[in-house]
Amino acid sequence: GQTDTALHHLRAELMLGSHGRADLMQIGHLLLDIHAFDAASACYRRIVDIDPTDAAAWQNLGVALARECESAAAPLWPAAIEAFEQVTRLRPLDATGWYNLALAHADHGNWPAAQTTLRHGLALLPAHRQLTTLAKRFKLRRLRQWL
Repeated sequence: GQTDTALHHLRAELMLGSHGRADLMQIGHLLLDIHAFDAASACYRRIVDIDPTDAAAWQNLGVALARECESAAAPLWPAAIEAFEQVTRLRPLDATGWYNLALAHADHGNWPAAQTTLRHGLALLPAHRQLTTLAKRFKLRRLRQWL
C-alpha cells in the first residue's frame, strides 16, 4: 500500500545524488516512522561516515539498529551498542545515550553491562528522571528473579 510506495520513494531519494546531513537525517526519520529500519540505519550510517562526531546521528543509528533487532533475527545488537557507546563518549551528559545503551545491553541479555552502564549514567546525572525510572525497572526485575 502507501507505506510500500513511501518506502520505494525514500529509498530512491537516498540513491539519488548527494545529500547533506539535514536531508539524510530527515529521510532517516521518515524511514524510521514507516518501520524501514534497515534503510534508516543506512541513512544514519552515511551521516556518521561523513562526521563521526555527530552524536545525534549515532543516537538515531543505534535506535534504528535496535528496532531492526526487534523485527529480525539479524545479530545487530553489537552494532547498536557500539552506536550508543559513541553517544556516551561524544556527549557524556546526554541521559538518553546512557538510557539507550543500558536498554540495549539489557535487550541483548547482558544484564551486568546494563547495570554498569546505568550506574555510570546515574553517577553523571543522579537526578535525571529517565535514568532513575530505568533504575527502578531494573530493581523490579531483580526482585522478580528472587521471588
